[in-house]
Amino acid sequence: MFLLGIAGSLLIWPLGHYPHTDSRPLLLGMGISCGSALLALVLVSWLSRRPIREALVTYGYTQGGPVWLIYSIMLAGVAAGVVGLVQVLR
Repeated sequence: MFLLGIAGSLLIWPLGHYPHTDSRPLLLGMGISCGSALLALVLVSWLSRRPIREALVTYGYTQGGPVWLIYSIMLAGVAAGVVGLVQVLR
């Protein structure tokens, strides 16, 4: 999910819609990639009727870093996506 969001945002630049110096596609890609990964964790847990918190903690541990750091980075990516979306819609 994460790599698809980043790859999708990087493909926007060659299409000619944004200049190479514009960072809005990258901000949108970060938001989409981090948000979709978090959404997938929540949805799979909810649909399988398992505790959502357990899935989030397990994912954090499997990434090999402190859980608080993993989710700080993920939430920063979502915030970057919101900033990019607001800039695009202005």
